Amino acid sequence: MRYIEKYTTEPKAFSRWKKQNKTAGWNDFSGGTEYGEVKEQLIAEQLGMCCYCEVLISLDACHIEHLQPKSVYPQNMFAYENLLVSCNQKGSCGRKKGKWYSSALVSPLDQDCEKRFTYTLDGRIIPSDKEDVSAFETIEKLGLNCSQLKDRRRSIIIMMDNHGNGPEPNYLQTVTAGILQREKAWPFGFYTVLLFLAELYEIPIP
Repeated sequence: MRYIEKYTTEPKAFSRWKKQNKTAGWNDFSGGTEYGEVKEQLIAEQLGMCCYCEVLISLDACHIEHLQPKSVYPQNMFAYENLLVSCNQKGSCGRKKGKWYSSALVSPLDQDCEKRFTYTLDGRIIPSDKEDVSAFETIEKLGLNCSQLKDRRRSIIIMMDNHGNGPEPNYLQTVTAGILQREKAWPFGFYTVLLFLAELYEIPIP
């Protein structure tokens, strides 16, 4: 799970819409052009990756996710700091999370969230600390070890393996820099899997 640093301001069109539609519901908003603008900015914040699993997403292959579900926390329905974008995989992430939310959720808005998880060489995501109950629950509730995600992470690890010697340092550094700069040369996402490999093979990442 990659840490997401929210922009300091929401899209101006979104602010105007909220002022003009103070009694509107989410369905009123999701059908308008402002919805697309908010989505685009959220995707930019997340470097083009799903807020939970880090798979690459596009404007048409994701949905706006409420960290605190709008049906449970209606007061935060239009709070920009509560909005993320999630992939549309049914067995994981926002679709699986549904209305669940608790203090146990490790949020991608927590600055230390990346430190709470690590990976195994077969592609599973696991808590960095075996005693971290919240990390275990987050993995379960978000379906982060569903077969599709595990297999995709494993394929990246195998691809970077370099005949058992680990990733080529210059290439790994170039790839991670490319993700941060939103370049299109790396079509796989899963930024923290690359950080895991860098740490495993003691490759410094700028």
